[in-house]
Amino acid sequence: METASALVEHVAYVRDSMPSGVTVARDGRIFLCFPRWVDNVPFTVGELHGDGSISAFPDALRNRLGLWDSIHHFISVQSVQASRDGTLWVLDTGRPYYMPALPGGAKLVEVDIVSGALRRTYVIPHGIARFTTYLNDFRIAQSYGNAGTVFITDSAIAGPSAFIVIDIATGKKMRRLDNHATVNPDPAVDPIIDRERLKWRFPLGLTFPYRNGVDGIALSPDEKTLYYCPLSSRHLYSLDAAMLADPSQSDAAVAATIRDLGEKSVSDGLECDAAGCVYASDIEHRQIMRRTPAGAWSVFARDDRMLWTDTLCIADDGFLYFTANQVQRMWPFHAGRDMRERPYAVLRARI
Repeated sequence: METASALVEHVAYVRDSMPSGVTVARDGRIFLCFPRWVDNVPFTVGELHGDGSISAFPDALRNRLGLWDSIHHFISVQSVQASRDGTLWVLDTGRPYYMPALPGGAKLVEVDIVSGALRRTYVIPHGIARFTTYLNDFRIAQSYGNAGTVFITDSAIAGPSAFIVIDIATGKKMRRLDNHATVNPDPAVDPIIDRERLKWRFPLGLTFPYRNGVDGIALSPDEKTLYYCPLSSRHLYSLDAAMLADPSQSDAAVAATIRDLGEKSVSDGLECDAAGCVYASDIEHRQIMRRTPAGAWSVFARDDRMLWTDTLCIADDGFLYFTANQVQRMWPFHAGRDMRERPYAVLRARI
């Protein structure tokens, strides 16, 4: 295995809310999201400015925790992506503090980056979403449908995981590969992070295994192959993206295209570059791995600041951006003790 070759650069420190997602627009503007997991989060989508400050995007009103009108507010955003047409796509779990999503809360929102105007909201209805659904990460493929197709991972912790597929032009939605073995957590995986097994730990000595379904997701540069992995897994999988996007194809037909690409480390975020290399965060070893199209893994970047590397994002400037948010140190994993050490970090490494 090769040694780390990419220098990890500091982009910004985040001293208040813990970030999960990061994305970089074509003009270099950087956007972050801050899920409402355990903290009092003033805004769940923000723009990072050159002086290190972060402001609510598009405004504070949209980011208000409006449970009474959850369709018109960002409730708890897990992932954001800036597309080349000037759109910021916002994936809202609708589940603040792990509460069940209220009607209209679980959604994908299309926002104009320049004006901040809302373009369209794609609500994930009951049936497509389940009581335990947790919208985690997503990728947009322009090759399918009249305006593209969105692939979303539902990484349910206490229920069946799946992909949720949205046709952008029609707004039609599908739940795909529901409860399939490759999207569900592997019960044999018990990661060790910070020299401790990752478990739910509550007062009075109550402990439960941490099991999280399909999380990381990435598209090949030709958009023909979708890569994915459950967080609670050591395997990377791929499938035929065109089949997944096609409502005329059964889940059995889609499943027939699945390939087990072998073992890797426990990963949260995935990304794929223009050369077809897949990047996978390695949350156990404070590093990011890279897989060539031929299947060879190597260490892409390693740094002690990479405490739970979450979302990965390749920007036009040739850097891979990512957040380090110390998920493993939150109080639910330490019997009520918050072990996080602020600030959190936004980092990058040149590809």
